[in-house]
Amino acid sequence: MYEATRNAPLTEWQKEFNDQVSKERWKVEQSYGTLKRRFDASVALYMSSPKEFAVICWKANCYDLLKATNMLASQSV
Repeated sequence: MYEATRNAPLTEWQKEFNDQVSKERWKVEQSYGTLKRRFDASVALYMSSPKEFAVICWKANCYDLLKATNMLASQSV
């Protein structure tokens, strides 16, 4: 996204671009924020790439299960 500076305000094209990007960006950032906050995914646990990949896959699966249980809970109310 583009940021305005003191002597260079955003153009209309940049404002429109920021508006379009923000409509999709929050979906991705919400999942990353939840992974970091709830599943401690902000630091790598292993030095080797395959092990860390496996850990991230498990955390992503846990995130999906969390979303599914939250959806089911909201539907039953």
